[in-house]
Amino acid sequence: MFRRHFCVLKVCFLVSLFIGEGLVAQGGGIGSPPGDPHDNSEPYGFWSSHTLTANAVDGDLITIPDGLTLYLDVDTPRLKGLIVDGALVFQTCPAMDLTLQAGFILVRGSLTVGAPDDRFPAEGEIRLIDPGSISNADFPGEYHGTPIGEAILDRGLVVTGTGSLFLYGADQGKTWTTLSSTIFGENSSSPTVGPISVQDDVSGWLMGDEVVIASTDFSLEQAEKFSLVANASGAQLDLGLVSPGNLLQYDHYAGMVNLDGADDSWRIPEYAEVGLLSRNVLVIGEPGNGYDATGSPVAGWDNHYGHMIALKDPAVSGTPTVHVSWTRFENLGVEGKIARYPLHLHLLDEENFASGVDALIEDSSFVDCFNHFVSVHQTKDIAVARNVGFNTLGHGFFLEEEFTTGILLQDNLGLGVRPFEVCHTPYKDCNDPPGTFPSGIDLIQEDNVEPSVFWFEHPDNKVEGNRAAGSTHHGIWHSPAWLEDHTHQATEDSYCRNNVVHSNGHHGFMQDGFKGTRRASPAWEAGLPPSLENLISYKNGRYGVWYRTYGRAQLRYIKVADSRAGFYLASEGIHNFPGLSLILLEDALVVGESALTENPGNGQYPYPGRPVHEEDAERSLPQNTIQFVRDGIPHDQEWDTLVGVEFYDGRIECKNLKFADLKDLPDLRDPEDGPLYLSSYDRPAAALSQVGYDSNYSEDPTNRVQGLAFENVDHKVWFREIQKTANMVQSTVIIDYDDSLGNGPARFYFPEGTDFLVHPTVSSLVQSHSADQAVSISATETDFANLMIRVEDLDGVNGSPVDEPSFAGIDFPGGPTPARQRLASVPDVGTQEGDKNKFSTNLMLSETGGAPFEYMVDWDLSHANTNIWPTELSIILRAADEENGTVIIGLPMENAPDINSGVSFGGTPVVHLKVGLVLGTLADLRGTSDARAWIYDSNLKYIFIKMTSDSSELPNYQGGNHVLGYLPTWSGTFNTCHIDS
Repeated sequence: MFRRHFCVLKVCFLVSLFIGEGLVAQGGGIGSPPGDPHDNSEPYGFWSSHTLTANAVDGDLITIPDGLTLYLDVDTPRLKGLIVDGALVFQTCPAMDLTLQAGFILVRGSLTVGAPDDRFPAEGEIRLIDPGSISNADFPGEYHGTPIGEAILDRGLVVTGTGSLFLYGADQGKTWTTLSSTIFGENSSSPTVGPISVQDDVSGWLMGDEVVIASTDFSLEQAEKFSLVANASGAQLDLGLVSPGNLLQYDHYAGMVNLDGADDSWRIPEYAEVGLLSRNVLVIGEPGNGYDATGSPVAGWDNHYGHMIALKDPAVSGTPTVHVSWTRFENLGVEGKIARYPLHLHLLDEENFASGVDALIEDSSFVDCFNHFVSVHQTKDIAVARNVGFNTLGHGFFLEEEFTTGILLQDNLGLGVRPFEVCHTPYKDCNDPPGTFPSGIDLIQEDNVEPSVFWFEHPDNKVEGNRAAGSTHHGIWHSPAWLEDHTHQATEDSYCRNNVVHSNGHHGFMQDGFKGTRRASPAWEAGLPPSLENLISYKNGRYGVWYRTYGRAQLRYIKVADSRAGFYLASEGIHNFPGLSLILLEDALVVGESALTENPGNGQYPYPGRPVHEEDAERSLPQNTIQFVRDGIPHDQEWDTLVGVEFYDGRIECKNLKFADLKDLPDLRDPEDGPLYLSSYDRPAAALSQVGYDSNYSEDPTNRVQGLAFENVDHKVWFREIQKTANMVQSTVIIDYDDSLGNGPARFYFPEGTDFLVHPTVSSLVQSHSADQAVSISATETDFANLMIRVEDLDGVNGSPVDEPSFAGIDFPGGPTPARQRLASVPDVGTQEGDKNKFSTNLMLSETGGAPFEYMVDWDLSHANTNIWPTELSIILRAADEENGTVIIGLPMENAPDINSGVSFGGTPVVHLKVGLVLGTLADLRGTSDARAWIYDSNLKYIFIKMTSDSSELPNYQGGNHVLGYLPTWSGTFNTCHIDS
C-alpha cells in the first residue's frame, strides 16, 4: 500500500542523547513514554530495546504482563501470537510507519494506536497472519473450549475482560461525499476526462488514496475504484482520467429527477456517492487457516482471513472498550462462519442489558472483506457513524438479534454486498446451486441467500442518513424479531429516516422476516410504531420499498424511481387481530421510468449481463426473464406491469401520493423465446395495482386512496389479469375516497372478470373500465367485507383425523355454474396457531335496510367416514367499510354427524341444533330483523347464517396500547359465528 506521513505539528523533546545506558525521552503525548525505556525495572519501555521483546523472532509467542507498557517503535517479527495484559502503544513521536503482525492478538489490557487528540501520524498496521499453528497451549487455560478460545484459534484480534482497543487514524475530513455533476464512461460520446467535482470540500484526501464511485444503475458491479493522482483541491478530485489511457468504464449520475422545478415534492435527487477507502491506520488479514485445540488446521472454510471480536469474559466484571476512528479494516472475516467478522461487538450487554457500553465505530472503512463489514450483537447504545464499506459477503452493517437496541447507525455508506459462495466439503458440494447450504454449515440464512447493505431486527434504533448503494439483493432490511411475547417496544428516539437506497438487485428498503417468516407484532408497548420517513429509493431491480408488518406503521415523504414497482405494502395478512394493522403511506412520490434510465451516449449498450431486449425498451431496468422465480416460488411476470403501489394483504391507506412517468411499453421482445425472439410482449404501467402472488389469502376490502396526483401516467389503476388459483389477485378491492381516479368519489374498484364479486342485485350499477382491466361501483350502492371460514380443529369428534377441506368456490344461490368462482383454501403452514385450513375472499354486502346478499360456499371434506367432522368451524365477517351491511352465507353440512352442535355469534352460545331437524326456511332468515341469525335446511343440507357488519367485537381487541392515537381510529368491522361439534 502507498505509505505517507501526515503533517503533524509535534516536537519530540530529547532531554539527553545516549546519557548513561540509553536514550531518555520526555514530553507529552500518548506515544512518548517518560523515564528511561532501557530500565527494565520501570513499568514502561520500547519494543526495540526491552528484554521481553528486543530479540523476538518469527514464530515467537509474547505476553506483555499486567503493569508493563511497551511502546512499539519498530516492526514486529511475524509472531505466533501476542497476549496484551499490560499495554502496547504505537509510538507517535517521532512519526514512523509501524507494523504489528501476529497469528492472534489477545487484549486483556490495552492496545493503542493514536488518540483523539494525538492521531497516529504515519501508517500503523495490525496484520493478522497465518503462523502455521495455534493451539490451546498458546493461550490461558481458562479460555480453552470457550468462545474466547475459539475466536483465538480462528486467528482473531480478541478484546475481552476489561481490555481496550483504541485505533485513531488521521482525520481526513469527509469519509464520503457525492458527485456534483454526472461523469461519463468510455462508451459515452463524450467520456469524462480531467478532475471531477464533488459536493463537499475533501481537501483532506491525498495523493495515492483509494476512492470508490458508486453505481447509479441497476448493477452493483458498476462501482469503480480509483487512486487519486494528486491531493484533492477543495471539491475537486483528480482520478487521472485521460483519453486515451484511463477512463471511467461506466456513467455515474449526479442530477435531479425534476418533474416540477417549483415543487420539491416532485423532485428526486440521484447523485453517485464517492467514498474514501484509504486510512493510515489499518487492520489487515492474510489468507490462511483456523486451527483446532491441538494446532491442526481446520478444513472446510474458504476465504479465512482472520477477524476482530470484542466479547465478555464471564469470569470478569465489566466489558471491553472499543474505540475505532479513521481506521481501515481490509481482507478480514471467515466466509460464512458466524461470529467471524471484520469488526464484531459480541454480547457486550447480554447479562443485564444496561446502557452505556463504551464503544464507537466511526469514520472507518471496510474493504474487500469476506463476512459483513460491522456486526453488533446484543450490544446497546453505541455509535456506528460515517463509515464506508466496499465489497463484502453477507449483510454489510449488521445489528444482530432483537436485543441490539439504541444503536446510532448514521451517515454510513455501503456498497458491493454479495451472498456467500462457500464451496467445500463436507459442507457444500461445489456443484450445488448458489445459495444452497446444508444444515451442517453454521450460517445465518439471510446472509447466504439475500444479503443487504444494512440489516437490523429491533425498531428501537436510530437509522439515519445512510446510503445503501449496491447489493445483489436488498439495501436496508428491517427483519423484525419474533419475540416470545410478540411485542416490540419502540421509543420516541427510534427512527428510520433520511436514508438513500439504490442499485440493489431486489428491494431498496425491505421490512419483512426472512422468507416472510416474521412480521412486527401489533402490540406495540410504548411510543409510536416504526415509521419510515424521507427515504430516497431508485434503480432497484424489484421494489423500491417492500414493507410487510403486523401492527400499524406510517410511511411518509418517500420518493421512489426507476424500480420494477415502487411500493409493496402488506399489513395484516393471516393475522387474526382486526383493527390493529394499518399501513399509512402519505406524501410520497413514485416515478416509473425517469430520464435517467435511458441509454447514454451513442446508443451502445455496454453494461454487463444485460439482454438485448432492454435496449429496445430504451432503458436499463434489468428484466432478465418474463417469469420471475424467487427461491423456486413463482411470483409475477417481471414485464407484466410497471407499478407505483402494489396492494397486498391488510389495510393500506395511500394519501397525497404523486405518480409520474408510468408509461406502457408495447411489443417488447420476449426473452423466453430465446435468441430469435419469436414473439413480443406488452408491458403496461399503472399507478395502482394488486400484487401478482399466487396466494390463497385475500386483501383488505377497505384499502383506500385519496389526494392522488398524476403526471404522464397511462393507467391510474390497472389490475392484473386474475388467476383462478390466487384468491388475493381476484378479490382485490380499493376505495377511491375523493375521486382521485376520476370516476367519482367514494367508489370501489376491483379486477375485471371477478364475476363473483358483482352481486346480481347491483350488477347494472357496475361501471366497466376495460382499458384498465378494472370495474367500479359507487360506495352508496354497496359495501365490501372479507369472509373467512376456518377449521379450528382437524381432529374428528371420535379422535380420528379429518382431511383438510377443499373449497371449490363461492356462488350465488341458483346461479349458473360458469359464474362460480373457484377459490382455494389456505394450505397448512404447520407452526403458527390459527393459520390452518382457511378459506378467504372479499364479497359484496347489501346496504343498510336492503335485503341481505346471499352466497353459497361449495366445499368437500372428501373422507370416507362421514361420521368424522371438525370440532369447530368459524365464519368470520370482517373489515367492512361501514356498519349494518348484511349477508347470508350458506355452508354445506351434508356430512355432518347426527350430534348436537353449538352455534354461537361472537363467542356467546345461542342455541343447539339437531342435524336432520327442520329449524326454519331460507325465507324466514331473509325476513328476520335480527342482525345475526341462522337456520338449517335439511333438504339442501346447508346451514344458512345471516351476519351484519358491525364493530361490536372490536373492543375485545382494542384495549390497552393497541390503539395508537396518532393514526385514524379503526373504522372497520368484525364479527364471528362458531359451529361447535
